[in-house]
Amino acid sequence: MRTKYSILNVVMGMTSQALIALIGLVSRKVFVDMLGFEMQGINATLTSIITMLSLTELGIGSAIVCNLYKPLAEGDNKAVAALMQLYSRVYQVIALIVTVLGLCVTPFLPMLLNEGDRGIVSTGMLVVFYWLFLADTAVSYLFAYKRSIIIADQRQYVVTTVYTVMTLLTHASQIVLLLTTHSFLLFLIARVICRLIENLVIAAIANRRYPAIRIKEKLKVPAEILGGIVGNIKALALHYIGNYLVTNTAMLVITHYLGALIAGYYSNYLLVINTLVLMFAQVSTGITASFGNLLATGDSQQAYTAFKKAVFTVYVLANFCAVSLFCIIPSFLSFWMPQMQQFSVWTVLVLSLNFFITSFAEPMGGLRAAAGQFRPDRWLHPLLAVLNIGLSVLLVQYIGVFGVFFSILICRCIKELTVLPHICYKRILKRPFSEYYRLLLPYLATTLLSGGVTYLLCRLVTVESSLVTLLLRCVVCLVAANGIVALLYCRTDEFRYLLSLAGSFFRRLTGKKEGGA
Repeated sequence: MRTKYSILNVVMGMTSQALIALIGLVSRKVFVDMLGFEMQGINATLTSIITMLSLTELGIGSAIVCNLYKPLAEGDNKAVAALMQLYSRVYQVIALIVTVLGLCVTPFLPMLLNEGDRGIVSTGMLVVFYWLFLADTAVSYLFAYKRSIIIADQRQYVVTTVYTVMTLLTHASQIVLLLTTHSFLLFLIARVICRLIENLVIAAIANRRYPAIRIKEKLKVPAEILGGIVGNIKALALHYIGNYLVTNTAMLVITHYLGALIAGYYSNYLLVINTLVLMFAQVSTGITASFGNLLATGDSQQAYTAFKKAVFTVYVLANFCAVSLFCIIPSFLSFWMPQMQQFSVWTVLVLSLNFFITSFAEPMGGLRAAAGQFRPDRWLHPLLAVLNIGLSVLLVQYIGVFGVFFSILICRCIKELTVLPHICYKRILKRPFSEYYRLLLPYLATTLLSGGVTYLLCRLVTVESSLVTLLLRCVVCLVAANGIVALLYCRTDEFRYLLSLAGSFFRRLTGKKEGGA
């Protein structure tokens, strides 16, 4: 059952992201054609500010949700109800704090823009745009706890289905509004309305499926569980702040030092990269609840076996996507945004490496979240944040955008390739740390090999049509990147498991039963 839910969650999540990516690319193209790269840069900058305000959440949801796995598995409705009541109260306070802090930031908005970009939009309209972002975020917090209980119950696919439908509707309405009105204001209003409808639908589903939410009796979370939640919140506060300052300050640094135009260019790279990152986040979210269920039942050996299979599955996907990102994104941008100035090959290489390292670590992040092990590296994240900001501000002035992304790469390597695996192996899986590097090093070597070979082959594929060049290079990446991995790992248990998983999925997709038609 765990495997069934994991497959369903992952497949639905990745299918959702693929559909959203397609319409998102159309929406971004229309946005740039109607409003320009500078306006796209301002849109991305406001998004970064709202993400900063979201730090107020400080990982409280994750700290509470990791305690839901056991009572949900045991059918303990009162324990679930107590946690959900706590979750609801806390998030009402968070929504209020985000709103107040957001209003306090308002006077400083013009200062975040580069001096040459302050004439793109009036201060009054900039404030209105920002307040719409703020309202969207604050209202979403009021519904977050109902979304989380569905995910904790290994039914992420339910949330994903609603999210996909509403996101497609959002993009469709925004495209129509941009084409007919050229209004960024209406573009944002459409997003707020659709997000509110999405939250209301998910809340209704949760109310119907989980009687614990409807329990009116006021219940208290046991002191020992509450103490663990508070401890995890303290640790996650440092995680969230540090992670934000490592990954989300890039847009602010680029906007301030290089201008909204370069930020607009970067936002297009970011759209492609984040689409892939979100697909991998679906892998992590889809398996986290299953890891949590395994750990809650005390089956550590089965959890380790599932972990190794998840690592290999994610590696195959991460290798293919990272290699494709490096080899194809210049051709893709030439076709999609021919008027856009592209970054250097070295900058794209660093962006691709950042993506690979982040994606490869997804199973470890899922395992750590399921086990609630947030405290061991809590002080690492602020230190990495200071390192990243210092390096970014210094290097952007000498080597431009490459310096910003190189700073992030350094921080990613420290966290994802050393500290996080140490926590997973030593504290959760109770395995020797050396086992991780016996997995990692061959995978890294294979990625470098497949990336180099695929890049050289793609360079040989150049025709007059940018679309045909893009399609041919996609075929090269599909065959070369995956072919090298299959050749090197075809005899492993993990590879055979991946094949059986794929076979099982396609049999379900075609309606055939296991073992025959």
